[in-house]
Amino acid sequence: MTDEIRDRLRKVYELVNRGSTEGEKQAAKLALDRLMKKYNLSEEALNDVTRKVHRFKYATYLEERLIARLLTVMLNQKDLSNAVKDTWQKREIHIKLEYIDYVTLECAYEYFRRHMKEQWNKICAPEVARCRKAKTRSAKRQELQPIFFTKYCIASKLYKENELETRNTDNMSQAELKARNLVSGVQGGQYNRQVVTAHQLPEAKKPVTTGGQFQLFGS
Repeated sequence: MTDEIRDRLRKVYELVNRGSTEGEKQAAKLALDRLMKKYNLSEEALNDVTRKVHRFKYATYLEERLIARLLTVMLNQKDLSNAVKDTWQKREIHIKLEYIDYVTLECAYEYFRRHMKEQWNKICAPEVARCRKAKTRSAKRQELQPIFFTKYCIASKLYKENELETRNTDNMSQAELKARNLVSGVQGGQYNRQVVTAHQLPEAKKPVTTGGQFQLFGS
């Protein structure tokens, strides 16, 4: 099958799922059925044709986790289990996606990646820089990154309903309390809609509690 035919199938498939009107969707569905019959394609084969491998570059632990979080929140994928991480002289995550999902993920990733980096440099980087030795700087960075990332995701509403849990501060060490106090000033991103109107970030409900500290499950 030529690339031209693959591109045609992808475009028709997108119209079937995301056409602007029901008439457009129905016409696209008839066209897709004809193409599948013409090229003897099964549903499984069609899924393989309409999804391409897209590459997302990352430089840090935070950016790698951000890709996984956006997959969960925006595309309803639980993790990076369907992705391939390329570590041979470069850091890339290869994910097979439909084109419109790729656009959704790419735009959100670029926005949050830059905003998250600004917040890290403002809040946590100075604390890491205070460590005199490379070893202690690395240890401090590893200590702060998970706590910072959880705080940033909550502030940015990058979580799904029922995905938060409450921890009792009485059970936290002084080091953890200090770290959580440090990241308390982290500001979340304001990204809330996509270039494609059919894809918007869901409005996350603001959690309510009488005490304790919030974190994402598994953080």
